[in-house]
Amino acid sequence: MKRSFLAAGTAVLLLTACTPAPKENKVANPGTPVSGTVELWHFFTEREAKAIASVVKDFEAAHPTIKVTVKSGQDDSKVTQAIGAGRGPDVGLSYSTDIVGKFCSSGAWVDLTQYVQRDKVDLNKLNATTRQYTQFDGKRCAMPFLADAYGLFYNKDLFAKAGISGPPKTLDELSADAKKLTVKNPDGSLKTVGFLPLFDFYENAAAHLAPAVGAKWLTDEGKSAVGSDPAWKTLLTWQKSLIDWYGYDNLQKFRAGLATSSARTTRSIRARSPSTSTPSTAWRSSRTRRPSSSSASRRCRPRTRPGTVAVTSPATSSASPRTPRTPRRPGS
Repeated sequence: MKRSFLAAGTAVLLLTACTPAPKENKVANPGTPVSGTVELWHFFTEREAKAIASVVKDFEAAHPTIKVTVKSGQDDSKVTQAIGAGRGPDVGLSYSTDIVGKFCSSGAWVDLTQYVQRDKVDLNKLNATTRQYTQFDGKRCAMPFLADAYGLFYNKDLFAKAGISGPPKTLDELSADAKKLTVKNPDGSLKTVGFLPLFDFYENAAAHLAPAVGAKWLTDEGKSAVGSDPAWKTLLTWQKSLIDWYGYDNLQKFRAGLATSSARTTRSIRARSPSTSTPSTAWRSSRTRRPSSSSASRRCRPRTRPGTVAVTSPATSSASPRTPRTPRRPGS
């Protein structure tokens, strides 16, 4: 059974540990034979899911008495619902660090400290930021899985045409350059948008833009700083100002046009016929898990967006968890 496997424990498969219970299960001694089935949920699909499958295959080859059942495409919401219903996985991959505090404090994720100590895992090999966002109040309930590098991709040809020598270094410069790069159609609609500032466009999000102004999520007392830290006002004021310059409705129509044109272009490519012209952005925020310095059209200012791996407790109630600690991104 998978529970007996977890009781035995192993640090090889993403530091799997026992399922939480009212009484702490005894940690097996190093080298204890293990067998059974363990269930792993992750949020990846398609190509990335295949990469996870290859890792699991290698693990099973090295541990033939252990079977890993994998469910792909399981996001944080699905995992949360499953845990609350008592049907959570043994091990889960999360794409977010914002939920670490919630799950650590509620007991939904197992404290891995005893397994880390037993298997002599050197946490000092992780950088300080990584160690911080995978624990909460001293409870290590997760381990890092990946880190994304965030930055701005920009079109050098459009920059040169607008007389801009290089990417901006401040938000004010970003706004000024975005306006220079913007082109309107004869009817006044947007043809090219220098920078589309709406949240949820590619990687535009408060957590990703906050480092640009040094905004903090929490005060030194552990309370929310969103309403008191003036840096948040600076960021939101800047965003609203640029949105107002474009016109919110204009930006929404432009974004809708991007989606429509993208689908049309995809169909055209599949049919091997010329694609139609599409609305365009001079630059956008994006991320890559394998950042490269060789791109001719990108200025990348890395901001890590980590993922975490944790062992879940299907019997844990999801009611009234403590307020999570949202991690401070590097540079914030």
